[in-house]
Amino acid sequence: MLKKLSRLGIGILTWLSFLCTTLISGIFALVFYYGRDLPDHTSLASYEPILTNRFFLKDESIWRDYSKEKRFFTAYDAIPEQLIQAILVAEDKNFFNHPGIDLMGIVRALIQNTLLGRWQTRPMGASTITQQIAKNFLLGSERSLERKIKEAVLAVRLERTLSKERILELYLNQIYLGSGAHGVTSAAEIYFQKPLEKLTLDEMAFLAALPKAPGNYQPHKNPSVSKSRRDWVLDRLYEEGYITGQDLMTAKSKPIATMGKPPTKSFEGDYFAEAVRQDLIEKVGMDRYRQGGYFLHTTVVPQIQQLAHQCLQRGLEAYDRRYGYRGAILHFTIDDKMSKNKNFVDEAQELLSGYDIGTPPHMQIALVKEVTDGSAKLLLRGGQEGIIKFKDLSWARKQLPNRALGPEIQKCTDVLTPGDIIHAEPASEGYFKLAQIPEVTGAIIVMNKDTGEVHALSGGYDFAYNQFNNATQAKRQPGSSFKPFVYLAALEKGISKETQLLDAPLYIPLGFKTKDGKTAYTPRNFGNRYYGPTTLENALTFSRNVITVRLAMQIGMGPVAQVSQAYGLYEKLPRQFAMVLGAGETTLLKLTAAYAMLANGGKKITPTFFERIEDRRGKVVFQHEDHFKKDPHSGTITDLRPSLTNPQISDDIRNMLIQVVERGTGRKALLHIAQKHHISIGGKTGTSNDSKDTWFIGFGGDIVVGIFVGFSIPKSLGNSETGSTTAAPIAADFFDRYLTIFPVKHTSQPFPSAQIPSSLQHFS
Repeated sequence: MLKKLSRLGIGILTWLSFLCTTLISGIFALVFYYGRDLPDHTSLASYEPILTNRFFLKDESIWRDYSKEKRFFTAYDAIPEQLIQAILVAEDKNFFNHPGIDLMGIVRALIQNTLLGRWQTRPMGASTITQQIAKNFLLGSERSLERKIKEAVLAVRLERTLSKERILELYLNQIYLGSGAHGVTSAAEIYFQKPLEKLTLDEMAFLAALPKAPGNYQPHKNPSVSKSRRDWVLDRLYEEGYITGQDLMTAKSKPIATMGKPPTKSFEGDYFAEAVRQDLIEKVGMDRYRQGGYFLHTTVVPQIQQLAHQCLQRGLEAYDRRYGYRGAILHFTIDDKMSKNKNFVDEAQELLSGYDIGTPPHMQIALVKEVTDGSAKLLLRGGQEGIIKFKDLSWARKQLPNRALGPEIQKCTDVLTPGDIIHAEPASEGYFKLAQIPEVTGAIIVMNKDTGEVHALSGGYDFAYNQFNNATQAKRQPGSSFKPFVYLAALEKGISKETQLLDAPLYIPLGFKTKDGKTAYTPRNFGNRYYGPTTLENALTFSRNVITVRLAMQIGMGPVAQVSQAYGLYEKLPRQFAMVLGAGETTLLKLTAAYAMLANGGKKITPTFFERIEDRRGKVVFQHEDHFKKDPHSGTITDLRPSLTNPQISDDIRNMLIQVVERGTGRKALLHIAQKHHISIGGKTGTSNDSKDTWFIGFGGDIVVGIFVGFSIPKSLGNSETGSTTAAPIAADFFDRYLTIFPVKHTSQPFPSAQIPSSLQHFS
């Protein structure tokens, strides 16, 4: 009997050995077969996910995000331990003990799927976090036995290559958690508007509940289901000994109070944001930009930015209205019968929707429904109706082909016709004003004169209408706004601002004949008038062209070229006398920065859109130069800016520019603003040949404001248009509104070179 049992036992052991050998051989065969030509898992050792590029405002609040996916990177050591525990109990509680696959989990899944009959419906899974990494990063989400085997093979290989912490770091930064959130950092911000370190236990449990089915556990869709899943995670934390019973009760008692997406600042800053984005690309390259993860701490101040953009829009509209109404966007023929048809409103709405692209926020697209002598009835988007009164059409004289204006209008029907599609601007409840998008464009820049930080920039009338940035991309002729640098070069050569030169016709032989038959260069003053002996100060104040050329002849073009290069206007100024009258081309950004250096005592600054740039790991990769250093012991501030000229010359040229506003070409637009706010404003207008480009660059208090006005394709703005009539009024509007909000506290006289600028008082 014992022998029989012994032989039976040996037989069973033999069969078991055979089965085990066969099973092991089969496993090795599967591993060998499916382990061939798998993706290179070692690449994950240096893998960096595509992250969001985020822009911050001057006050460190969030401005904008640029990314395809909402993802931020957080190193493993910076992720709260309790959040890691919550993820593990929900997704893979044996993570730190298994070799990449969880054999016990696989057996448990096999038994439950068989006993509960889940194989044909939704079988229970047994994927570890490592397997999920293999699937998400290397294999894809195809449902098949082959993919699962490959996933298991890769998971084991990953465990041999990467540390457990690195695997978790990849998982926690990559996993999708719903609502556009990729990774736990992004999810904490989107759901709770908090950084990871400020999450509470119940909030961490909610995030840990999401990976299984993020779409099913959204609180706004399935509140009871999402709370049940969160509480399940809390129960697992308690069972594993990670939290106390009191912690469990407190966390379960809280509702899931998600906040939605974090707020971003809303203001008209598209041109500025695009300038920042382009500058970032230039600094780091397109490939690194697309990889993302940069935090840009910009210099934009929303209140100043909004104000600057509005002032530019108002100024361009004011110019545009001086030349009358160009007519309807489109005319749609309607009659009385159509206007009374019950389907007319729906048809009109469909029509209007096709012409609403590029409409500025302060305007609306409208269809003129009825017109009488005294008013016009409008149909607007959304079915709203409105009225334009005759008195609000006073500017809308017909514009003739040569841009001259037709006769004054006598009634509404002279301007509007039923069926016209127009732009309208709200005036009061139910009433509108006729509007039109200006053909003319322009730009405005507001810069801190002591640091070069750009606080506002708008490169056109409306970004949705035209994305070309006239502040940074347009190279135009600065006209007389270049003259201060000619006079600065003369002062540096020892010529006094009281020196007199003759303002009289000037004839400079060229030595050859130009295409239009000229043999000499003959500069002329505006209006072809001459004023005899004139001091340099008065010549700049009243923008005398002839004296400016005589001055360049006296000192030579070399010093002028050196000054223009030192102040960042031109790398190499052509040695032609026409250049001193602004015939060269430059950008508004360069010109505004150059004036900042005239205004700040001749100190070198570099214009910038951001203070610093940090990469995905928080390392500062770009820092705008720190112009001032404070001694921690004495509190003394040291000015680190290089000097471009001596203080006396700087004071002289700055005071000459103040005279331009007090007595010269800027007087009409800006003197009353300076007097109203008890401040000295200096600056210079500029007008190119044929009034194609018009400018005003001015300073007051701690800021420099640069304005450009012109057509996108250069053409004359009008025979009577100059920088004084187009650009200077925009500057006056801005200074008036800006100084009302940010009054200057120091003396109205320009501060001496040795005095600390008020913009630096926060160091004290």
